[in-house]
Amino acid sequence: MITLPIYSIDSASRLLQERVALHLQNRQLTFGGRVKIEVKQGAVTLSGNVPTYYQRQMIYSATKHVAGVIKVVDQMSVEGSEDASLGGRIIA
Repeated sequence: MITLPIYSIDSASRLLQERVALHLQNRQLTFGGRVKIEVKQGAVTLSGNVPTYYQRQMIYSATKHVAGVIKVVDQMSVEGSEDASLGGRIIA
């Protein structure tokens, strides 16, 4: 499931948010997970829970390749994981 928050978002950010969501849905990368997509000035923040580290990496990588994405902030966590230190990775 993908969640798209819409508080205080400009039209360009909203469009990018929708493109990222569509890109992930078309690739069926969010199956079994809950991903929230927030966008601000080309920076995409991904949060929520996914079932595996592999799925987390696939979502992150796919998001990086959407036109208009300047950077991706990975705040996703893996369900059942005890290693919370992997969250919050910022890569431009």
